[in-house]
Amino acid sequence: MRRIKQNSRHKRFIKDIATHTPFAKMISLLVILWLAFSTVGFSTANASTPEVSKIGASQILGHMGYENVKVGALIKGVGGVGMAAFSSDNVALIVAVGTRNGKSKEIRVTIFYDADHGWFYHEIVRDKLTKQYEVRLWTKDGYKKVEHPEPESEPEEKQNEGDSKE
Repeated sequence: MRRIKQNSRHKRFIKDIATHTPFAKMISLLVILWLAFSTVGFSTANASTPEVSKIGASQILGHMGYENVKVGALIKGVGGVGMAAFSSDNVALIVAVGTRNGKSKEIRVTIFYDADHGWFYHEIVRDKLTKQYEVRLWTKDGYKKVEHPEPESEPEEKQNEGDSKE
């Protein structure tokens, strides 16, 4: 008998929470948002993102210095940079083997799609001498470099002879 009373109390408590107007509105909103995002998705890709081919992936790796590249898998929509992994139609993961500097290498490279460059691999580096950053891009057509412009130097202020203290 006691068990029946506890169950009815729990059911009444859940019913009270679910019918409480602010709570019910919040739950309804969360359900609607979940349905919207699961239907549409979080994809940032343009509908015209072209497919990436194993041949194109092999060409990108070739321009990166790999030889005798054999692409084992090309996983569109999945990629990672560092420890972060993400999903987008503008991303693909290349899993391959190749030779570099005379040694056999395993290759796992995330490539991205851009309307101007097509599918590309990138790295951002800082020049040790100039301290300027540059973006290096490898595409199926070759290597490109985007350099940060040198800051315009301010003209040196000329010191008037009358201003100097000796």
